Amino acid sequence: MKKSKILNILLIFILLVINLDVKSLESFANPLPAPEIPYMGGIIYDNNNSLNLVNADVVFTIDSTDFQNDISVLFDGYYTIHNPTNTTANVTIYAPFSYQMSTIESDWQVEVNSIPTEFSFVWHYSLNSNLSSYFENYTSNIDFYIVINTTILKENSQVISYRFYRNTKNPLYNTDYFSIRYILGTARAWKNNITEKVEFKVQGKQPTSYTEYTEKVCNISTIPDGKSYSWVWDNESINDDYVGINYRGRLLKPVEVLFYIILLGSIGIGGVTLLVFLIVRKKRKKKSRNL
Repeated sequence: MKKSKILNILLIFILLVINLDVKSLESFANPLPAPEIPYMGGIIYDNNNSLNLVNADVVFTIDSTDFQNDISVLFDGYYTIHNPTNTTANVTIYAPFSYQMSTIESDWQVEVNSIPTEFSFVWHYSLNSNLSSYFENYTSNIDFYIVINTTILKENSQVISYRFYRNTKNPLYNTDYFSIRYILGTARAWKNNITEKVEFKVQGKQPTSYTEYTEKVCNISTIPDGKSYSWVWDNESINDDYVGINYRGRLLKPVEVLFYIILLGSIGIGGVTLLVFLIVRKKRKKKSRNL
């Protein structure tokens, strides 16, 4: 048998093995995984009082040093609300978050003027219809709210702070797109201009992209073991819906890595076996012709 025929047979065999194994892989690996995009932050209220949100200072501290296995997010949000009227305001404050965020109370800490306060989780479908329609103007992709009741004295200010910690295992094993976003749209629930800073401090693996199509340019600076991505508004209206950072590129799960090792091994062993068989067969034919 000619060498070209041997190579053609070997090539056909390898292509058949690859096709079979890839089809098997698709049976347990989703080829088009859905993106994971946790939304968080921002505050709105029930619109029954004439209050102003004058300042918001938000920091995401993200540890992605072991990104292939997990990524941790520490959220700190500080919001200064001012009551400009000459009457005391009793108000309910809502902080929206998406379904990807945990609803375990131990993961959360809410304070009013640095004093821990009681809070509750309210799912969006539990809100009355009037509140639901009002919130839809400022939030999207929201599933629940952190709710507190507070009193703000006349012509006085109050600082409400939220702290939340979450650790996500294998962020790109089940999706090819992982994004962390802060909701800016809630700023439009307040009638006044706002001074706000939103910062993502990323230590470890850096995001592949960040929100660029906003009215503000992202400020990027170096921090220990990473970079800071921030956006700033100075006593102005905020028209964007969100800012955030994004990771792209799906990672292989251990079982998928093992599968590919077996795949390559089977191709190699099968190819070598076929090649040896064809060579031995050729030698036998040549020997039989010489007898």
